[in-house]
Amino acid sequence: MEIILQILNPAIRKKVGWKEGKSQEICHVTGNTLGDLLKTVMDAQGKSFWERFMERDGAISQTYVFIGGDIFYLHEKDLARPLVHGQKVALLGQLVFCGGG
Repeated sequence: MEIILQILNPAIRKKVGWKEGKSQEICHVTGNTLGDLLKTVMDAQGKSFWERFMERDGAISQTYVFIGGDIFYLHEKDLARPLVHGQKVALLGQLVFCGGG
């Protein structure tokens, strides 16, 4: 299955080893879940994003994800979220919300 992976956070793009200006690529995934996608994506050191997430690596384990109109903070339960062929998955990184008061 093909998934369009978009990484909008510069720190995560650097961790993957993507050159300046590259923000997305098509990933060939065996399986149909977000966890399967994370097992496919490797960082510059050869570790999968799945491994980084399970090790609680800050760049991956503390990221927001956008899939099909839904933005959520990545939790272990989200690894079972189903994906469909051709779907775009965006890793947003950490989002900072400012509140007034």
